[in-house]
Amino acid sequence: MTKQSYHLPYLPQFKFGIIWTFIDSFGSQGLVILFHLLYRTYAGTILHGVLGCLLSLIYLAVAIANLGLDTTLAPFLETFSVSRTRFWLLTQVLLIPQVVFLAILCSATYLSSSHIPGLHFFKDIAPYFSTNLLIYTLLIFFFESNRKTIRAFLQLSFYFRLAAFVELLGIGINVAGIIALHYFGHLTLLTSLQILMYASLLQCILLIAGLAYWYQTLDTLEIAPISKLELFFRISKTRIFSWVLNCLHQLYSGNFLVPLCAFQFGIESASLMKVISSISYWVTIVAKKVLGVTSNALLAHLKSRSQETQTQAFHFLTEVFNQVLYGLLIFLIINGKKIALHHTVPSASAVTWSLLYGMVLLTFLESLFVLYEKWYIVEEDAHTYLGINLLSIGVVYVVVQYLQTPLAILSTIVCIRLSTFMLLSLYSFYRWNIWPSFRPYGKTLICALVISGIGYALL
Repeated sequence: MTKQSYHLPYLPQFKFGIIWTFIDSFGSQGLVILFHLLYRTYAGTILHGVLGCLLSLIYLAVAIANLGLDTTLAPFLETFSVSRTRFWLLTQVLLIPQVVFLAILCSATYLSSSHIPGLHFFKDIAPYFSTNLLIYTLLIFFFESNRKTIRAFLQLSFYFRLAAFVELLGIGINVAGIIALHYFGHLTLLTSLQILMYASLLQCILLIAGLAYWYQTLDTLEIAPISKLELFFRISKTRIFSWVLNCLHQLYSGNFLVPLCAFQFGIESASLMKVISSISYWVTIVAKKVLGVTSNALLAHLKSRSQETQTQAFHFLTEVFNQVLYGLLIFLIINGKKIALHHTVPSASAVTWSLLYGMVLLTFLESLFVLYEKWYIVEEDAHTYLGINLLSIGVVYVVVQYLQTPLAILSTIVCIRLSTFMLLSLYSFYRWNIWPSFRPYGKTLICALVISGIGYALL
C-alpha cells in the first residue's frame, strides 16, 4: 500500500491489529445493521423507533458519563503497564473511581425517577415506560460503560483478537435473541432489553478475564514511585479536555441525530434516520475503529521514543489511513443510494439522498481529524486541539443561521471544517514537524473503482 519503507517499533502488532479490528468493526457493524433490519421487520417501525431512541440515548449517556476516561488511557499507558504496582495505581486513580461514579449515577437516577419530568423521554416512549424498563436501561448503561473502558485498555495493549471475539459474540447473541423472541412470540421492548443486558454482562465478564490474563504478564519487581498528586493533575487535565472533545463529537453522531429526529419529526422518521446513520457510519468505522484504535495503540507505545521515530510513525499512519478512506469514499459515493434503497421506500424524497450523501461527505471530512486528535491527546496537549475545534464550531454557529438552504449550509460547514484542518496541519507542522500524506496511489483508486463497480452490479 505504501511506497516508502518504514522501520517502526511495534509495526507487526499494528498490522495484526488492523486485520482483527477490521474483522471486529465491519463484522459488528454488519450485525448491528442486521439487528435493526430484523427488529424493524418483526416489531414494526414504531417499536423499532422506540428501541432505536433508547439505545441511542443509552450510548449517548455512556459517551458523556465516560468523562474522557477511555481516551485518557493512551498517554499514560507506558506509565501503568511497566509493573503490577503501577497497574494498581491505575485502578486507584482511574478505574475504581469511575465504577463508583457510574454506580452512584445509576442509583440516583433510579431513586429519583419519579421526580424527574424528562426521564420518561419523549411522548412516543412514555407509553412503554415502566420500572422494569428503567432498571434494564440503567443496567445496560452500567455494563456498557465498563465494557467500553476495559475493551479500550485491552486494545491499547494489542489484545485486538480478544476484543474482536467478545464484540462479535455479544452482538451475535443480540441478533439470535431477537430472532428467538420473535418465533416464540415473546418479542417486546422489555424482553429485547433483557437480551441486550445479559449480552453486555457476558462481554464484561470475558473482558475482565482478559484483563486478568494481561495483568499476569506484568513485571512483579518494584518500580520507583511517582508523585500521585502530579500524576492526578496531568490525568485530570487530559481527561477534562478529552471529555469535552468527545461531547462535541456526539453532535455529529447518530446517537444525537436519531433522538433529535424523533423529537422534531416523529418516531418513524427516527427509524429512517437510524438506517441512514448506520450506512454513513461505515466511514466512521474505518476512521475511528479500524485505523483510529490501532493508530492510537501504536502512538501510545511510541510516546517515549525519539521525535524522529514519532514523526515517521505519524507520516506512515496518515499514508495508510488516507488510502483506505479514499477507497471507502469512492465506494459509498457510487453505491450509497442503492444501499439505502434496500432499506427505504422508492418514493423517498431528494432531501433523503442529500442527507445520505451529506452525512457521508461530512463524516469523511471529520475522519481526517482523527489522527491529529490521537496525537494531541497522547502528547497531553488536548487543550490546544480543543481550542482550534471550538473556534471552528463557533464560526459554523455564527454563519449557518443566516443561510436558507440545506446545500448552502452543508457547503459552508465543509469549507469551514476544511479550513480548520489546514490550520491544524500548519500548526502541527510548526510545533512537531509532522505532516500528513494525502497522495492517492493508483492501485488504491483502481481497486476502489473495481470493487465499487462490482458492488453496484450486485446491488
